[in-house]
Amino acid sequence: MLWVLLAAAFIAGALYIGYKIIESSSLDISHVIARLSLIPVLLTGAWFAANRYIFQKNLAEDYDYKQVLMSSHVAFSRQLKEDKGSDEYYQDYIKGFLREIYQHPVKSNGIERNELNESKDKKPVENDPTSDRLLSRIKELERELDQKTVLMRKVESQIYELNSKLTSVSEP
Repeated sequence: MLWVLLAAAFIAGALYIGYKIIESSSLDISHVIARLSLIPVLLTGAWFAANRYIFQKNLAEDYDYKQVLMSSHVAFSRQLKEDKGSDEYYQDYIKGFLREIYQHPVKSNGIERNELNESKDKKPVENDPTSDRLLSRIKELERELDQKTVLMRKVESQIYELNSKLTSVSEP
């Protein structure tokens, strides 16, 4: 918030100097040049303050993202570790997780972040055993999730039926 206020103050200062130049009719050329030379300095200060605000905001977002990533890591790690025969998947997951969590927040902004987003949009390289293995594991987990969702809905409907029977028996 400080950077926003500072940027607004710099812009207001530049506007005030511009207004005084236009308003005053009795200024000689040296006063006009002196006042005009201050406007770029104030606008540079506003630009700097705006960039610092954006930097601070991106840094806070990056650490929030890493906090969410850490909280989800525990559940995913536990699930992968419990699955039998998933040591390769677990190792791939941990490597990707560590690559993401240890990424420097300042360097991850800007060009490098755009390169990361572009690489995510690319299709996996064909005949790559790692990506094939990961894709097959993702499909397995999706099927398992679908099965558990169907099972959960059945249990919910049974609970609802039992609840309605209990309420009808308890009511006179």
